[in-house]
Amino acid sequence: MKTALHSGKLGDVIYCLPALARMHGKLLLNCRLRRSKDRPLTLAQASQLVELADAAGYRAAVWDGRQLFDVDFDRFRDTALAFRWRHLVDCHWQLVASGDCPRRAWLRLEPHHLAPIIINRTSRYAATDSFAWELLDGADCVFVGLHEEWRTFCRQFFPVPFHPTESLLELASIIAGAELFVGNQSCPLAIAEGLDVYRCVEIRPDHPCSYPRTARGRTQLKAEDLEQLEDSHLCLLSA
Repeated sequence: MKTALHSGKLGDVIYCLPALARMHGKLLLNCRLRRSKDRPLTLAQASQLVELADAAGYRAAVWDGRQLFDVDFDRFRDTALAFRWRHLVDCHWQLVASGDCPRRAWLRLEPHHLAPIIINRTSRYAATDSFAWELLDGADCVFVGLHEEWRTFCRQFFPVPFHPTESLLELASIIAGAELFVGNQSCPLAIAEGLDVYRCVEIRPDHPCSYPRTARGRTQLKAEDLEQLEDSHLCLLSA
């Protein structure tokens, strides 16, 4: 079986999984060697990614620092830097196949129905004032991610309940159980892309590589997207 090495970040690893499936390989997660200006994954992060990959039907393991590998997924950054408009899924895909990756879901997980709308927003990729976050004020939604991300969101926009998660698998199951995900470039967004849940994405203009890849995603949040919220268990996003 062919192997591929990845050093992270978390969302980047999620975006490599279609290419991993294409090569029928096993993913080795690096938490030992610094192979770029970015630090590698921590052991805890790598272990959680292994758990998530296994639940979704992929082969993965923590790299021992010695095992040889066939594909260097860390090279996706070369394409990402040269072509900032290219989606990170396709940046990985080109390392194992020609063309672009098929536009479909690549994660299937048991859903946990926490709330119809799941929110995440990272400060690093906060975009512009044009995204209509205020439309979610009063809606049945829960914020996931880091505690400080949640505190910043509440200060900038409106109070929203926060749900801490113990693992990436728990986080992914909560997103899988949502009717709508709203967020910006982040690991939770990568999971939402992989699951192909309905999603509205706040895009930062200088980081267009996280545009939704299917018709179930859009880059604006509009009132009509929420008008079909019938109760706390149903929220449909118009295509």
